[in-house]
Amino acid sequence: MRTWTPAEDRTLRVLYPEFSARHIAQVLGRTKAAVKGRTNMLGLRKSANSGRFKPGHVGYVAPKGTRNSPRTEFKKGNKPQTWVPIGSETTDREGYLKRKVSDDRTKASRFNWRFVHRMVWEEHHGPIPRGHKIVFRDGNKQNIVIENLELVTYREAMRRNTIQRYPADLVQTMQLLGKVRKRIKRTEEKAA
Repeated sequence: MRTWTPAEDRTLRVLYPEFSARHIAQVLGRTKAAVKGRTNMLGLRKSANSGRFKPGHVGYVAPKGTRNSPRTEFKKGNKPQTWVPIGSETTDREGYLKRKVSDDRTKASRFNWRFVHRMVWEEHHGPIPRGHKIVFRDGNKQNIVIENLELVTYREAMRRNTIQRYPADLVQTMQLLGKVRKRIKRTEEKAA
């Protein structure tokens, strides 16, 4: 950490209104972050015309007969490297099986995929009502058969997944374990 000299401050005051912090950092042999920090400390501001084109500036014009865009742009009909056909299946991070159902490029790609377990349920029972979800009776997300799927409310799903369903002494042990882990994490963070 070098202290700023009065000469460097004068240079900074002269250059900062018109030049970038990166350029000034090179001139002064400092980092861009150091220049920005010092300008904030001195209360320096950019001039009104800073960063704007000067009068008479002529922008880039591509030569006649060439295109402005790079050669690597997507051509009509080209598909990205990650493209897969409709009907392809994949597993998400949580272990749910998804199937590609459309190839609509006007929407975000996540809207082109549907969860298989939801599709199976809807095939047998119709649309899933609002406020409900499909759960796996045996807990195995890969066992996608209608007998293993169950429609429950979000409230019921939360009740099933809460620790309060366990005996009181086990709940107390789980809570104490959580406190111990939290304390260990805090201690490790302080040591680091």
